[in-house]
Amino acid sequence: MFDRLRGRVLEAAEGRIVLDVGGVGFEVWVDDPAAFGPGEEATVYVHALFREDALALYGFARREARNMFRLLIAASGVGPKGAQAALRTYPPEKLALFILREDVAALRAIPGVGPKTARRLIVELKDRLKKAYGDRSAERPEAASPFGGAGRIPSDGRDAAGASVADAVDALLVLGIPEGEARRAVEAVLQAGGEAGSTEALLRAALRQLDRTGRSPA
Repeated sequence: MFDRLRGRVLEAAEGRIVLDVGGVGFEVWVDDPAAFGPGEEATVYVHALFREDALALYGFARREARNMFRLLIAASGVGPKGAQAALRTYPPEKLALFILREDVAALRAIPGVGPKTARRLIVELKDRLKKAYGDRSAERPEAASPFGGAGRIPSDGRDAAGASVADAVDALLVLGIPEGEARRAVEAVLQAGGEAGSTEALLRAALRQLDRTGRSPA
């Protein structure tokens, strides 16, 4: 129903903003009110949750954060407040990496997430990723290469550079970026001399590359 709203921020406080869109004030619950200054024009990527007696809009300054929010609330026991707490703790690209790496310790740093919840999140979200992207190694001979691994959940036993590349591409997929664009962005960073040994650095550089080329997540 809604993908994004653009308008003037009338209020920004206490986890919410009021966005004036064509004379209509939309109340939007946001993970970071400081990202929206009162009086400024802003584009807010939104997710609508329908309840029995109300419609609640949750908004984000980045489309990647909105996509991660949707992934999180699909897990059992994680509501919108819990998903927003996760996104206040980590940016979406880090959350994606922690899920893919099964990093229970990192996920436990999120308020309200204990060891059992962290493990349940990993199991449920990784399963969703497998269903969404599948393990296509049997279908594609090139899947043995670092770029061929895009869309597959990282496994142990790979060299560090290859693991970083595959982890970065998989994290971009989690954020809703189409596979072809994700692979091209990572490849462009590497060809420009990007550091393949650092997954987080490679991921940040790939996101900047996507911004420069005007490509946007799905």
